[in-house]
Amino acid sequence: MTRAEIEFRLQSGKTLCVDRRDCPELPVLLAMEREGLVKSRLVEVDEQCSVLKFWWNTTVVDEQR
Repeated sequence: MTRAEIEFRLQSGKTLCVDRRDCPELPVLLAMEREGLVKSRLVEVDEQCSVLKFWWNTTVVDEQR
């Protein structure tokens, strides 16, 4: 998925979940988080499973307009 596709999906209200460190979208999402465009939260399902959830940061984007 390209950065433009990720931005479009997150802006439309979807949440993107990453469960693998080698996910090709992870560096893009982390860069977007550093830029303040997205927020993330680590969700631990159990002792062996965790997911990093990303969603669009509407607060910061609205303030920039």
